[in-house]
Amino acid sequence: MKNLLLFCSKLFATVLMILPTNYSIAQCMGCTYTYNGSGGTSFNLAAAEKLCITGNATGLNINYNGANPRVCVASGVVWNADGQNFSNAPIIDVYGTLTLNNANFNSNITFNVMSGGTFNYGRTDFSGNGKFTLNNSGTVNFTTTSQFTVQGNGGQEKTINNKQFNWGCY
Repeated sequence: MKNLLLFCSKLFATVLMILPTNYSIAQCMGCTYTYNGSGGTSFNLAAAEKLCITGNATGLNINYNGANPRVCVASGVVWNADGQNFSNAPIIDVYGTLTLNNANFNSNITFNVMSGGTFNYGRTDFSGNGKFTLNNSGTVNFTTTSQFTVQGNGGQEKTINNKQFNWGCY
């Protein structure tokens, strides 16, 4: 009986250590392309294709060529997306960290900041063509030195100058 109890406790501890690893990998599934921190940095996303960023990334050249392309930033990964030209209504799922200080928004865009994810934004506005949607269950930091204000209650949606903000549980 004592051996069975020892075996069960070791098995339980092992499962607890493995689950976070599998969970972080499972967050970015169904990938058309994967960037793991090395190799080619240019990607052409056709309609509904998905790029999974599983290693730290700076200077990726992503062409959003088709409707609703998707990018997933995995847990523990940092993507510095400065210089991106977002078009064709991309959807960006952030489980890790996304830093964006300089980008062009040429269409609707959706950022889903998941629990444990962080979105750092360094501009004072969301200017460009289309609707900017920010669904946040993680952390959003506006790192600008100028005023940037969004007001409301949890679980609400607010549109300011055609820029949509959602907060609460996602």
